[in-house]
Amino acid sequence: MIEAAEFAYVQARLQARHGARPSEAAWGEIDAAVTLGQFVENIRATALASSLEFFRPTTSAHEAEQALRSAWRRSVFEAARWAPSAWQSAVQWLASATELPVLIHLQRGEPPPDWLNTDPVWRQTVEMDSETARGVAVPVGKQAPPPAESAQATPSAPARSFSIREQLVGTLSRLAFEQPLAARAQAGDNPAGVDLHKRARALAYMIDAWTAEWRSRWPRTDADTRQALEALIALVQRHVGQMRSAESAAGGRVLRHELRLRLEHSLHMHPQTPVALIAHLLLVALDLERLREGLVRRMVRG
Repeated sequence: MIEAAEFAYVQARLQARHGARPSEAAWGEIDAAVTLGQFVENIRATALASSLEFFRPTTSAHEAEQALRSAWRRSVFEAARWAPSAWQSAVQWLASATELPVLIHLQRGEPPPDWLNTDPVWRQTVEMDSETARGVAVPVGKQAPPPAESAQATPSAPARSFSIREQLVGTLSRLAFEQPLAARAQAGDNPAGVDLHKRARALAYMIDAWTAEWRSRWPRTDADTRQALEALIALVQRHVGQMRSAESAAGGRVLRHELRLRLEHSLHMHPQTPVALIAHLLLVALDLERLREGLVRRMVRG
């Protein structure tokens, strides 16, 4: 009962955000846009407009990806500020989901993407191997925010978000380096030459480690809430597996539609609980993924 009372405020905020999300009918109108410009204008007429503040005619696909990852982090950090203090760490951890692919990419021994040098957090987290020209994520301690922000007596929202994100990336890199020696040895001396089976096992390890870290951040709660959260984990894991085997973009859209319906059901069945908040954030992630797909498809088409 105490937790339900604490989440009453959260429920009011997330219901307002949830109600502002584009409906399926609105998405139909958005997706009907033929050109990139029309698509962007359609999005700017919805609650997703702030996700496209970055967009200019010269924006590249990589810049769009970075901006949408930033939009996801903003949504998560906002939701974490709504949450009771006991749940804030668990909610904040969800922001690191967009950092995980970068770490996995580096752990495979792949060259760092060009944008990494312009990212203030990853730039401090990655060391270059001079012999292979590959990036290696290393565990780092918490760094100070940029000078302009750290000079303020009370940290601004961007400064707080920078600091939280820095800690999340540092924890991710620590998880990678705490990987059991036997599992790390699978990559041998030439990570770039690892076969697909071994890469899949390394990917599975990091996803499991990420999920275990998230569970460790849950405060004590009732059995029903834990069971519902575990059901959300299973739902997302199943969806990811199905998306990997989807044979077409249309098949992927059907799977995302099914996931959306299940998440909306969870949100409505578990009001005033952390389950509703997590379901809401997963729906936000689906909206941003749908936005990303629409942008990239039209950018490629020209």
